[in-house]
Amino acid sequence: MANTRTEETGEGVDQILTICCHAGIRALLSFDPHTGRDTVPAGHAQPSAPRLRRDMKDPAELTTKETPAMGRCSHRAEVQSLAAGSPREAKVTVRGDLSLQLRAVHRRSGQPAPGLQSALRGRLRLLENESRQVARVLGELSARLLSIHSDQDRILVTFKTFEEIWKFSTYHSLGFTHHCLENLLVDEAFWLGAPSEDEEMAIHVHIAEDALWLAHESLLAQEGKEPQTLRRASGGPSAEAAPPAASSLDPRAAPEKAEATLEPLSPFHQWALRVPWDPVEDNPVGGHVTSDHPLLGSGGPRADPHCLAQTTPGAPLAEPFLGLRVSEAGRALEELAGCCGGQRPRSPVANTGTMAASCCCLVLPSAPLSLYVAPTCHSPEEEAEAGADLRVVQNACCPSARPDHVLPSAGRGLALAVADWQGSGPEEMSFCSGDLLELLSARVPGLPWCVGRHATSGQVGFVPAHLVSLQGPASDLEGAIFLDEEDKSFFSEEGRPSQEDARRLLGRMAGTDVSSTYSLDRLEDAECERPRKPERLPPHPCPEPLETLRTVKGALERCQTRPACLKEPGSWGLQAESCRVSLQDPEEPLLRLDAEENWASPEALGSLLQRLNAPGHQAGFRGLYDASLSWLSAEEEELAGRLVQARGLAKKAGLGMALARLCFLLGRLCARRLKLSQARVYFEEALGALAGSFGDLFLVVALYSSLATVYLKQKNREKCAQVVPKAAALLLGLAGCMGSSTEGEVELLKFALRRAIRARSPQAEARACFLLGRHHIRLKQPEEALPYLERLLLLHQDSATLHATWPRDCYLLLADTYSRKCLPHLALSCVREASLWPWGSLVSSLRSVDLVLQNAPRLHTQDGAAPRLPAQTAHYLRQALAFSGSENALRGALYASLAQLYSHHMQHGQAITFMAQAVEADAVAGVGPVVDCVVALAWLHMLHGQSQVALDILESVLDAAVASKDQEGVITNMVAMALKRTGRTRQAAELYYRALHVAQSLGQLRNQAVVLANFGALCLQAGAGRLAQHYLLEAGRLFSQLPSRECGRDFTQVLLWTGHLHIHQALAQQGKCYYQWAFLVAVETGHLESQLQAVQRLCHFYGSVVPNEALRVTYLEFQLALAHRLANKALEGQLLEAISQLYLSLGTERAYRSALDYTKRSLGVFIDLQEKEKEAHAWLRAGRIYYSLRQNELVDLYIQVAQNAALYTGDPSLGLELFEAAGDIFFNGTWEREKAVSFYRDRALPLAVAVGNQEAELRLCNKLVALLATLEAPQEGLEFAHEALALSMKLGDRLNERVAYHRLAALHHKLGHGELAEHFYLKALSLCRSPLEFEEETLYYVKVYLALGDIIFYQLKDPFDAAGYYQLALAAAMDLGHKKAQMRIYMQLATIYHHFLVDREKSLFFYQKARTFATELNVGRARLAPPRFCGSAPWLPAGPSP
Repeated sequence: MANTRTEETGEGVDQILTICCHAGIRALLSFDPHTGRDTVPAGHAQPSAPRLRRDMKDPAELTTKETPAMGRCSHRAEVQSLAAGSPREAKVTVRGDLSLQLRAVHRRSGQPAPGLQSALRGRLRLLENESRQVARVLGELSARLLSIHSDQDRILVTFKTFEEIWKFSTYHSLGFTHHCLENLLVDEAFWLGAPSEDEEMAIHVHIAEDALWLAHESLLAQEGKEPQTLRRASGGPSAEAAPPAASSLDPRAAPEKAEATLEPLSPFHQWALRVPWDPVEDNPVGGHVTSDHPLLGSGGPRADPHCLAQTTPGAPLAEPFLGLRVSEAGRALEELAGCCGGQRPRSPVANTGTMAASCCCLVLPSAPLSLYVAPTCHSPEEEAEAGADLRVVQNACCPSARPDHVLPSAGRGLALAVADWQGSGPEEMSFCSGDLLELLSARVPGLPWCVGRHATSGQVGFVPAHLVSLQGPASDLEGAIFLDEEDKSFFSEEGRPSQEDARRLLGRMAGTDVSSTYSLDRLEDAECERPRKPERLPPHPCPEPLETLRTVKGALERCQTRPACLKEPGSWGLQAESCRVSLQDPEEPLLRLDAEENWASPEALGSLLQRLNAPGHQAGFRGLYDASLSWLSAEEEELAGRLVQARGLAKKAGLGMALARLCFLLGRLCARRLKLSQARVYFEEALGALAGSFGDLFLVVALYSSLATVYLKQKNREKCAQVVPKAAALLLGLAGCMGSSTEGEVELLKFALRRAIRARSPQAEARACFLLGRHHIRLKQPEEALPYLERLLLLHQDSATLHATWPRDCYLLLADTYSRKCLPHLALSCVREASLWPWGSLVSSLRSVDLVLQNAPRLHTQDGAAPRLPAQTAHYLRQALAFSGSENALRGALYASLAQLYSHHMQHGQAITFMAQAVEADAVAGVGPVVDCVVALAWLHMLHGQSQVALDILESVLDAAVASKDQEGVITNMVAMALKRTGRTRQAAELYYRALHVAQSLGQLRNQAVVLANFGALCLQAGAGRLAQHYLLEAGRLFSQLPSRECGRDFTQVLLWTGHLHIHQALAQQGKCYYQWAFLVAVETGHLESQLQAVQRLCHFYGSVVPNEALRVTYLEFQLALAHRLANKALEGQLLEAISQLYLSLGTERAYRSALDYTKRSLGVFIDLQEKEKEAHAWLRAGRIYYSLRQNELVDLYIQVAQNAALYTGDPSLGLELFEAAGDIFFNGTWEREKAVSFYRDRALPLAVAVGNQEAELRLCNKLVALLATLEAPQEGLEFAHEALALSMKLGDRLNERVAYHRLAALHHKLGHGELAEHFYLKALSLCRSPLEFEEETLYYVKVYLALGDIIFYQLKDPFDAAGYYQLALAAAMDLGHKKAQMRIYMQLATIYHHFLVDREKSLFFYQKARTFATELNVGRARLAPPRFCGSAPWLPAGPSP
């Protein structure tokens, strides 16, 4: 700064602001004499953001070194360039869009996984049109969906507020984005598989970090804020402080020795630093009080833990030099250099050390200066210059902010004093340089004090943290977070399940009623209606039947030889690994000051005072320091009066510790009644009574915390500067001395957090975040704890510490918190991240299973298809098995849980493997559990199609005679089902009768209904319809007496069987009633698959039994809604096709448009499913509908797209089918029929020849012949007619051969080739079978002989032969009884015999016959004269006209 100094004038520091506001002084302040340059260079660009997650680097993204080359510049650079006269505009474009690139990789190696990538792309394709699920997932991640690009495996998201991008960046850094999208995009097979570590796959989401930081900056600028930065020295913040020297501690030498860098703050830091009022300046020990607002910028507290709130614009900063006046600028720097007054060290070395206590200082943003400084700046250039001036003033005020200072590291233990220090009060320790001290509290970077004990004198007091040097190694991150065992056990103890909780949890997983209630025999229905899913190979081979049978018999034998007893609870392995330190000694009774006996007499009161005067801490005193005063039972006014009396006695008697404790209690009582001034007096008196004593650290912590809380509420900045740093140091540095989580402690911890952020100390920040998170958790405020727990995990992630075990429990605690906030995707992501931690336990695995069971069903709340046992639990159950040990009593329940899970997802092979292991593990648990597992194992074999194996297992149980009567009935019913499936109907009926007798003897109504229904199904299979009807009706009667919620699915099945039986017996209306009843029961129980089954039966009923198109459409649409809720896309496409066909059959324009709508919807489904064949047919069907609607311009378009879809598959058969179908549209239509020729001749026929499909080739030739004949192109049709004839003869198809001959004859007839036409007609007649069986065949003879007669008479001019053909036609017509044909033939014969053959007798006969038929048919008088063209024929003989 200036080399000349002004003389002392007596005016204080309160006159500096006016100097800083003058233009000339502004230019002086912006000049640095050491460098000869301005302190704030124009166009200074902000460095790029630090990496959010090192292991998620995108190879395509730019490095931070490439960022300036791309022209990226921060808002700060824009403002500074304006201040320097740059022509660049200060306009910030808001960029809030991000691209999420999804990649399937092998988790361990990071190599691509093509199979999973393909499945991922297919799933994205399904979600492109129905993106609600993706939007819900991204909403939990605080992102907004823009679009999905399945072809690029990319999702575009955007953000509207800074809060949203802060949350998203936090979640992404913690790995939640990967797991959230993984839960959405993978199917159940992904979770049910058990790959090795090398084969395990995952989905990673890659985000360009430059784009993320650019969006962050843009949103800050949009909200009127600017990214805050810290000025940090190149030496780093975590190095140990070296012994001070005059040269190194001289603040004026700092700019020459270290070059400061600007580092952007993370979003969490920006939120944590935005407070409306900060009590203490960043001045380490004593000194003048300044504000924290240069650090904080604009903003305020947030009500929600993830919400940014702004302070009121224009709120003034509390800097001492803002708003004051100074008449001379030359004296400003001298005054500022001495503004850090107060108690000073006794040597110049200590003086400079005091002023250099902090390594960091925020650079005040330039843009918001107008909110804080007096309104003397009227342009952006002036604001930028004012920002530069204020930064220089700040550096002059706080030499400790110079970048050459190195921050002391965190730690405890022995320390060496590096300078002399004289304490300013009894609570501060005085020492000399070189003295050995023992730090009782941890030295926290960023906080100026710690508590130490002098090794020589034994004095205990506050020690300036920057004047001591630790002798041992510095604490690592975990050592800085957890100071004792109680801290370490917090995460593991929070939410730990008890053994009873674990038993109930596994009971929910492994519990099944197959071993306690009779099972309905719906196995055949399940096999027919739901195809079995392909099973992956189990983790170990499925046991052979003989091996399974030996295992079962061995387990049953062991059960018979030992009593049924469970292991001791201790064998469950759920006891705590470490016991929490008790806050209250159980042997020491709690001291209650409200007890009457303490105040009954002077002697009792004196005894109480003597006890309260104990110099050290006693366990009974902990309740006195509790802010809630849980021991208080009397009225507060009465107790306050007694305490005032006792205080007076203690003061007279000189009982200092008793006086301190009594004053502390009085202050607490006043603070509870919001009498802050009175409470302050009592707390200050208590502090004075202590006289620097640290014998009772609990009292010291509680007293300093309470007093600091009062000062904070009163906004007493001067007192806060003296007490708040010490209180914060006590709270963070001492283990186990934190009070009962009051509001004041929260503010102190937040103050410590801000100092840790300014100090750039991960250890101090992590300690503060841990204490804040624990505080809110204990106060039942989990949502308030979220940002601190998330930041704690991020700090641990950055530290790369692999041996820590607490992060897994912390993730589970986060998952429980997200679950309470109804954020299931985030909860499951936390559980998944916790499972990837290498150090787990049985307890954490069971907690993970419980959390998955709570949150996985919430993923399907809107579609209603939530599974009872989510597939995600498989991974955590396997982990629990790995941690349980070979002798743990939970292994049997874990194996059974896995078996039920795989059985629920139709993977019965793996379920059998796990259930066999459960039988072996539960062999020592008693007879009942083992029999239950064996019965469940037999049932799994039946579901797997191994009925004989199940029969052997069940018979071994019956032979062992270990089952109870209830279990015996269940086994008997199951054995009968197995016998039925193996074809032994008689034995099955006998066992059903025995099972019915057992159920009746036990009074089990439901079991009676089930066995009667099974009996009815057996009779139905045997063909005894009436007996089956009797048993099914009786079963339905019993089911109707039971609650539908308990047996609704079985009741629905019985009603469907009954309805099917009635329809088979031609009782359609009764069958329909049973179907409708079944549907209503299924709706009442809410079972979607039963509803679907009932609706399918009703659709079949109205489609085939009693056709009703309107009702069928209604039920098809409801079936479509059920398929959508079940997420069955294939069924949805089939139903859309069926509804479209129904509307097409109606034939109206309105129906055509409805059919078009359903066709387009089915087209979308087939496109999503990548079913190209069905997609092509859907395109073509839409084109056919447009043809019916006469929208010709769209017909060609849809047909072309259908052809492209068919050709895309590369299947020529599909192309042939599509080309022929496209031609059929025009062939079967009434206009533009000529277009069919090109499809048949030019496209379909060459494909048929190429693939060798002669049937299709014949069919196409026949269609071309018929079409060309209609289009008056018979000559062209001859070629295809001959080809059709050759193909028919080659295929040996006599019917098509006859058709070919007939068409050849018809074509030659049109072309005037009479002889050829006669030849081919006769060939066609020769292929007709004899004798004739159908009237149609006789009618064909009539028509052909008529045609032959016409050809011979009119073309070949042979009336004699023509008369013969007409007489053959007449014989056929008479045989057929066709009067009209007879009349025509008689007329023709009468003409021939009258004019040409000149036989008057026959002519008259035929004429009379024709008149008779004409009279019967009411036809006018028949004319016997020959046609006009016959009269002029030269070959007619001459004769008179008739």
